Amino acid sequence: MKKYGLIGKSLAHSWSPAWFADKFEREGITDAEYRLYEMDTVEHLRQWVEENGIDGFNVTIPFKEQVLPFLDRVDDVARRVGAVNCVEVRQGVLVGHNTDAPAFAETLSPLLRPWHTHALVLGTGGASRAVSYVLEGMGIDFLLVSRNPAGRNGVISYQQAEQATASRLLLVNTTPVGMYPHIGQTPWPNAGALSSRHLCYDLIYNPAPTRFLQQAAQVGSAVCDGRAMLHRQAELSWQFKKQRKRWKGCRLYNTISGRNCSPHAAPCGWPYRPVESIFSPDRPRRTGRAGRCCYPSRLPAGVGLGCPTPPH
Repeated sequence: MKKYGLIGKSLAHSWSPAWFADKFEREGITDAEYRLYEMDTVEHLRQWVEENGIDGFNVTIPFKEQVLPFLDRVDDVARRVGAVNCVEVRQGVLVGHNTDAPAFAETLSPLLRPWHTHALVLGTGGASRAVSYVLEGMGIDFLLVSRNPAGRNGVISYQQAEQATASRLLLVNTTPVGMYPHIGQTPWPNAGALSSRHLCYDLIYNPAPTRFLQQAAQVGSAVCDGRAMLHRQAELSWQFKKQRKRWKGCRLYNTISGRNCSPHAAPCGWPYRPVESIFSPDRPRRTGRAGRCCYPSRLPAGVGLGCPTPPH
């Protein structure tokens, strides 16, 4: 029996076991299980892996950054992001990956409009690192928002963030505020500062929508919860767990590079690069403008695991 699971400090909110149970049933996989493993520290990670015969595992709050020193290797994306959410066990060797970054890129891109050139990222943890990495690759200028900015470069307070919302029309919540069971909380108390031109993306998937998104929707903002990202990062993680060919990315098209990187063209006529090139060493720096992105085929209106039709 192959043993997989999720490690974190508090996992009551997690839908991962249900997702993998459904996947195993659909694909006829009878020799694998996926369980939750709550722990207070990752200092004895290798011992836990060996004693429990773990074949691979996902990582969530608060260990996405803390787990790094206890791994043998990390892939390029995880190294550049500085956080890991998936660990592959190869004959006792622990190899870290980050599937949050490509999952976020794939689910955010269809929702972006030309005016989403500046963003506010709520939180400064491991998930925030993945989001920041993607936004930088897309050429979207961003500021991190923290309750304790402490003079850090590129990090502002929530009071400062509220004043910046008129010009920063993309908000991404990477904090656990509002997650089950604390569903009455919100990281953004003043929904009145938002407008119909704002796009609010919450990485939380339980509940869906969160109070933050409910309040944003009430003032006309476009909203997207974390279910689509959850499903996509889980699928990418499973590819590593099965030790399949490395992820090559979906056919995400954009004009970030300003040039064609393939003889082919996107259906919309824009030049494109596969999304994995966003995560390459020579990816473009911030340009102050958003990359215009689309999928080769869009989901029907209203479909998208929690993400609505792109705002107009």
